[in-house]
Amino acid sequence: MFELTGKPASATVSSAVVAEIKYLLADSSLSMKDIVAAMSFSDQAVFTKFFKRHTGQTPKQYRNGA
Repeated sequence: MFELTGKPASATVSSAVVAEIKYLLADSSLSMKDIVAAMSFSDQAVFTKFFKRHTGQTPKQYRNGA
């Protein structure tokens, strides 16, 4: 993977996960709990930490357009 993208495989996977989370956050009918479960995170704290580490925003801030 590194040879193709210049990034480790984990970074490519993380980018794809973040993109899917952003898509789900755009759907206001889904609760945060629903998204955490859909993305197979162990709990909301782990989900929030992952998202903030990769985007600089909490999922709630992203959803609210901050």
